[in-house]
Amino acid sequence: MGGELEVEFNAEGFISTAPVLHGSERRDTESVCGDIDNGFSATFNWNLLAPNPEDGPGDNEVTARLIRNGEEVARQTFMVTAFDTEFVRGAEGMCTIPDFPETGQNATFVWEESQQGLVLESVN
Repeated sequence: MGGELEVEFNAEGFISTAPVLHGSERRDTESVCGDIDNGFSATFNWNLLAPNPEDGPGDNEVTARLIRNGEEVARQTFMVTAFDTEFVRGAEGMCTIPDFPETGQNATFVWEESQQGLVLESVN
């Protein structure tokens, strides 16, 4: 997909855009697309899409539009659960999900402040 790409997020009247990088390798798309340069990525702080921050953390419906050269080419609506702050500081935690990613395996995730999310630590 050539041209300039951006994604626009709209959540209860809050609208923000982010550039979309594209063309990175995704070998899983080769059988469908005929090539592997189909990866997309955009960095965006999901906490900006929270409901009114004064109300605390919560869910918000968000519509994302993929825009190429100023024209919408795709649209998706989804729910975002966000914290009540733009950047969580000083939090610590971990969790284990049993039987994930397969039955008999356990995946352990730890909170990573720099990534503002849970990161896979181990699978055993």
